[in-house]
Formats: sequence, structure tokens, C-alpha cells
Amino acid sequence: MNSKDSVLIDFARAGSNGDFEFTVADTGSYILLVTHPYFADFSEKFNMQPGKPINMGFINMISKAKLMDEVIVKTGAPIRIKGDTTIYTADSFKVREGANVEELLRKLPGVQVDRNGEITALGEKVERFLVDGEEFLEVTRELPLKI
Repeated sequence: MNSKDSVLIDFARAGSNGDFEFTVADTGSYILLVTHPYFADFSEKFNMQPGKPINMGFINMISKAKLMDEVIVKTGAPIRIKGDTTIYTADSFKVREGANVEELLRKLPGVQVDRNGEITALGEKVERFLVDGEEFLEVTRELPLKI
């Protein structure tokens, strides 16, 4: 591929011994992309001139199975209800980078923040918020939460 715009210039399939070759019309910078169904893609940037072959040597490719040594499976539920507690998985709700808590709360289904900063969830006033089991916000009647 041309390294300036990734336009495909030429392609080739490897022979039975793994050798391949291709030609370019112009001197320039190129990207070699080697793919295989069972291996991770390999790419390398290089300079080439017409009529001057380059020996890339032996190209080591990593097995796709090797890339996946460890897999973490998480429950994908953005909302869970445990007794009288509603648990939201915060990173399941998209907000802009650097967003404040109010922006997140406004994205949570069933949660409203009024102009006085009072928070209601599923129609009931929220007295406190926990983050990772630790108290994050405590809302009192004397001092409504201002976000």
C-alpha cells in the first residue's frame, strides 16, 4: 500500500515455501501488510524503488490464539436491582470526556435532577449515592445537592 494514503498498489499470495514478490511503479514509501486467517496482521513501512528487490527476510507472525491469552467476561447489564437498591454500571452510559456527575445522572434511566439539584430515582427522592459500595453523595433535606 502507498504509505501516504493506504491505497493498494499491488498484492501477492505466498508460494508453498512462503516466498512472495510484488512490484512498484514509483520510488516511494510503502506499507507491507501480511495477513493470514490464523495469525495477527503484520505491517511494516519501507522505501522501495522500481526494479530493486528488497528481501524482508523471515517475517514472524503471532498466532491469534496467542493474542487472546486472557479474556475478562463481565456481566453486560447496565442496570441491576438488588433489594431496594438500583445499581447502575456507570461506564455503560456514554457521556463526554470530563463530564461532571450531573451529566451522568441525567443519562441514567429513571433518574432526574431538578434545577435545585434534588435527585429522584424511579419517582422517589434519593438520599444517598454509593460508588463501588462507598458513600459518594449524601442528600439532606436542609441542604439540597447542588451539582
